[in-house]
Amino acid sequence: METTIPLGKFKIRDLKAIETSLSKLLDSRLPVKTSYRLTKFSKKIMKELGDLEKARLKFINDFGVKNGKGETEVGPERMGDFRKQMDALLDEEVELPVMKVPLADLEGSLLTAADIANLEFIIEGGGNE
Repeated sequence: METTIPLGKFKIRDLKAIETSLSKLLDSRLPVKTSYRLTKFSKKIMKELGDLEKARLKFINDFGVKNGKGETEVGPERMGDFRKQMDALLDEEVELPVMKVPLADLEGSLLTAADIANLEFIIEGGGNE
């Protein structure tokens, strides 16, 4: 019997904080099944962040000009347009599969309160269901 993994909606702007907290968690000693689930989730987030970086570089090329060092910079006269495009992109939502992790599996990890807040949607048994 195949299990359907629920999808969660995330704003692109929130993915970096989630990825940072997830990376900390992945550096902890976790049960194998939990590590596997979190690694798969992390790879999906990293793909989205990679796509975001490609778009950011495209916007820099679109709105920027080459400086004396041959680097492309967005000057103050185009920064508003650049930020408008980036903000619109960061407000986009993506759907990613969310595999829950038992709270007990996270004991011994060195997560801060901010990390737990960033990852609350994956924690099962933490009173957030």
